[in-house]
Amino acid sequence: MPRERSRRFIKSLFHRQSKRQQALITENEELRRIARAAGVVLDQNHAQMVLMNAENERLRQKLHAKKNKPKRSYTTGHARLMTGTEMQQALLTELQKKQMGELHKEMEKTVFPKIKKDIAAASKEVKAAERAAAKAAKALEKAAADATRGRARGRGRGRARGVGRAGRGCGRGGTGGRGGASSDEDTDMDSNTDSSDDVPSPDPSPSPSPAPSRAHSLAATSRSSTPTPLADSDDDEEDGDETKIKSINGHRWLRGSNQFEFQVLWSDKDITWEPLHNVNDCQALEDYLTHRDVVDPLRLPKRRYLIIKGLVASNE
Repeated sequence: MPRERSRRFIKSLFHRQSKRQQALITENEELRRIARAAGVVLDQNHAQMVLMNAENERLRQKLHAKKNKPKRSYTTGHARLMTGTEMQQALLTELQKKQMGELHKEMEKTVFPKIKKDIAAASKEVKAAERAAAKAAKALEKAAADATRGRARGRGRGRARGVGRAGRGCGRGGTGGRGGASSDEDTDMDSNTDSSDDVPSPDPSPSPSPAPSRAHSLAATSRSSTPTPLADSDDDEEDGDETKIKSINGHRWLRGSNQFEFQVLWSDKDITWEPLHNVNDCQALEDYLTHRDVVDPLRLPKRRYLIIKGLVASNE
């Protein structure tokens, strides 16, 4: 009995194992069939995609490519659509367009580069002439400014020839400058001379003197108009002692006196602060206002400003 049971068990085990194998075989065959069907579908889709890309490329070339666009032209074969005169006019227009296109291509190769080159050369010449004219104008302005600065217009410290004895010119000669003492002394001497001339001197002989002749009066006039060597020497000494303003270095505002003072650089290398009325008519003041971009000196900012900050005035 035990042997029969074992045989039955083994037989049933083999039977069960064969069923599993059959199920696996069946499942594998089904999977193979599905894979083959999927491969066929993939091949069909790939072929369809290739055909679609080729068709799209053909359509793009047909739409956008210039070389594939047919050139429209008129021939005598279209005479049935137009009259004879219209056809001739259309053919003439087409011929003119073709000839003009060929002419333009030829001109672009030969004529247009030369024209561009000539235009560029002409523009360079015009610019060079403008630069030369501007340079000459600047040179003339500089020469005029130098001549104006060099002209004696009472801009020194002492008395200048174009200004009277009491005038202060453009330097420090009038109000507290170096030439102030000499100017005051000259003024006093002039006043003393005038007063002595006005006082009548006693005449011991009251009898009237005879009237001078015409020749005598002319000689006296010529003698009075002729400058004496002493007067010339005085003028030369005054011109030699004259110290001119070289430039203006800056300005400041004095709150106590409510006025501007300018730092002046003199021709003898001296540096002082001068009020506005001492430098009001100087070329140096005009140059300084131009540097500060101001027209009226009273519109200068009240904040102290120096071009060269290291300079110190002697009357600081």
